[in-house]
Amino acid sequence: MIIDTKKIEALLNANISASAIQYKTGVRNEAVSKYRSGAADINNMTLDTAKKLCDFWDLSKGGKIMDNTKIKGLKRAVGDFNNWQGAARVYYDRSDEKVWTNIYAGPGQWDEYRDQNIVQILSKSTNSILGRDDKTTMRQLAEMINADR
Repeated sequence: MIIDTKKIEALLNANISASAIQYKTGVRNEAVSKYRSGAADINNMTLDTAKKLCDFWDLSKGGKIMDNTKIKGLKRAVGDFNNWQGAARVYYDRSDEKVWTNIYAGPGQWDEYRDQNIVQILSKSTNSILGRDDKTTMRQLAEMINADR
């Protein structure tokens, strides 16, 4: 296994949100932010974290995960998600490039899609009073979708 710290540095300096990196790699937002700010030294990160970030850099074609493909329903999905103070899940259909938000009356509810092209991209619940007010932006959601492609 070869760890290329130049790739990690490039990823941390790329215009990719910490949430998109977390979604695709499992490396927590807080850790990415600490590496970006210099509060944590990348030379001290675990090999597992370094490998995940290097692999993501390679898969993202050098940080160019965003493309000009218009994602259908993006603006409405973000509005529905942000305006609902309760449980909500954002779904994305890979086959037709469509995204939407389903809202729920309470925690622990979800829709089960049997189509492998439909994936959950983002969620918030009412289990925590803080979580019910979670918000996203069109850019963050687009980055998460593009990271899934």
